[in-house]
Amino acid sequence: MGKSPTIKNLNGTNEEFTKFMNDLDADISKVAEKYRTEFDMSVKAFYTDTMDGCIQLESKEHRDYQLETEFSMETIGQVIKKTSDEIFGEEQKDSEKQKAVSALQNYTKMATSIAINFLKNALVSLRWKESAGYTYDIQHVSVGPGLTMHMLIVDRMYVGRGIIENKKVFQNFICYRLIFSKKKAGAEADVEYLDTQMSNLRDSNETYKEIQKQWIDLLKSKEYIMEGKTGDLHDLGMNLQLIMGELKSSYEEAYRAIQELIAKQDGAANLMLKHTADGTSAVEMDIPNVPLLSYLREV
Repeated sequence: MGKSPTIKNLNGTNEEFTKFMNDLDADISKVAEKYRTEFDMSVKAFYTDTMDGCIQLESKEHRDYQLETEFSMETIGQVIKKTSDEIFGEEQKDSEKQKAVSALQNYTKMATSIAINFLKNALVSLRWKESAGYTYDIQHVSVGPGLTMHMLIVDRMYVGRGIIENKKVFQNFICYRLIFSKKKAGAEADVEYLDTQMSNLRDSNETYKEIQKQWIDLLKSKEYIMEGKTGDLHDLGMNLQLIMGELKSSYEEAYRAIQELIAKQDGAANLMLKHTADGTSAVEMDIPNVPLLSYLREV
C-alpha cells in the first residue's frame, strides 16, 4: 500500500483521521469487486475465443492514498520494477513460465519501462478527471511481443477529515495482470514490432503536455499571484512540476530501452547484409527476437 508522506506520518495519530482512512479502505474494497468483474471479462474478451496458449506471469493489486499537493507515481514505479525482478530475475518454478520468460529476456528492460510509463500516464490522466464519485480505466498494453499488461485503475478524490480537513485526498486501486500469449507472440515477433512500440510511446506524451498546460495556467492565475510566495496553490504548483519530471523521466527511460533494441536489430541486419566471411550466426549477432523465435518453433 502506498501513502504520501503526510498520510504516512499521520497514520494512527488521530482518531478521526484513522476512521477516515478506514472508511476509505472499506469503500474501495466494495467498489473494487464491482470493477474487477468487468476487468476479468475485458481480459477474457481481449483473447477473443480462447485463452489456450496463454501464460499468466503475474497478477497483483495495489492501493494508494495521497494528498493532492504530494501526488507522486514513484511508489507504483517501484512496484512494477519489483514485479519485473520477480519474473525475469528469478527462476520460475513452473517450467512453461520459465521457458516463456527466457524467450522474452531480451525485452525485459523495454517491457518494464513501457509498463511504468503507461501506468504513470494513466494514473495522472485519471487523477485530473472531474467526478463526484469513482472513475476507472481498463487498458491492455503490449509491453513485449506476445506480452500484455492488463490494467485496471480505480480513482476517487475525497475531502479530508480531522487533521487534514478540507485537503484533497486521492485514492487509487490498481489491479494488473501480465499475460504472455504464444499466438500473439507469433504475430509480433517480427522486426516491425519495435517501430510500433516507439510510435505508441510518442502518443503517450499527450499527458505531459496537459499537465504542463495546467501548471502554466496555475502560475498565471490571479489566486496564485495573490497568494504570495507560499500556500496551497504554490505547493500544488511545485507538485505539478514534480509530476512533469516523473513523466519525462519515465518517457525517456522507455525511449532509451526501445532504441537500444532497435539499434541491436539494425546492427544485426547490416551484418547479415554484408554476409561476413567468418560465418557469424544470427544468435552470435544478438538479434533481440532470436530466443523468442526459437521458443515459438519448439512449441
